[in-house]
Amino acid sequence: MITVLQKIEWFSVEDVLPTDDERKLVITQTQKGIRSFNLAYHSDRGWHGMGSMSSVIFWANLPNIAEVVL
Repeated sequence: MITVLQKIEWFSVEDVLPTDDERKLVITQTQKGIRSFNLAYHSDRGWHGMGSMSSVIFWANLPNIAEVVL
């Protein structure tokens, strides 16, 4: 079992976008309302990752690897 000790703080893309080019944990949503997780980064050209990045609705910084207990 993996335990993440760090609380994940989610940001709405309507409120703020990341200012660095580092990978983020993102939540995407289809037109039917189905949500899923993905990894992506944001640049001046938009979101980049696997699959459709046009539907990113929330993003969060990845947990600090030093705070993950295996």
